[in-house]
Amino acid sequence: MEIIEKIKKLTYEIIKDTTYYLYDVEYTKENEENFLRIYIDKDSGITIDDCVSLTEKVASKLDEEDFIKERYYLEICSPGAERTLRNLEEIKRSKGKYVLVKTYEKINGIKEFLGYLENVNDIGVTINYKYKNKWQDLKIEYKKISKIRLAIKI
Repeated sequence: MEIIEKIKKLTYEIIKDTTYYLYDVEYTKENEENFLRIYIDKDSGITIDDCVSLTEKVASKLDEEDFIKERYYLEICSPGAERTLRNLEEIKRSKGKYVLVKTYEKINGIKEFLGYLENVNDIGVTINYKYKNKWQDLKIEYKKISKIRLAIKI
């Protein structure tokens, strides 16, 4: 969609020299209202102040460019605490964080692993997970991973 690409470019220009990175852009209609959602993040996490500050900058630039003709609501927000890691860059950025890894087939009798993302390379990841009250490392190739996302440790 042309609007999405323009918004991505506009947002990137605003955040390129900051610690923020663009996670996703969504332009959708909900109950007759249009919503433009820009999901941003940074390594230390997003605060409400971050969202407010970026909303002002993005809104000002969108008003200046004026390429969205219909009325819409702008939301700048975090992609969420348990967001899916969609590519190698996002996985690398999450090294050391607590994650959930789901596999297509069982590995050592298990298909879901909760643990710390210890290592990331071009072939796969190493996760440090607890099994029978003992922490251990497991290497998992990307081709075996059906989903990987951040997780909240309880």
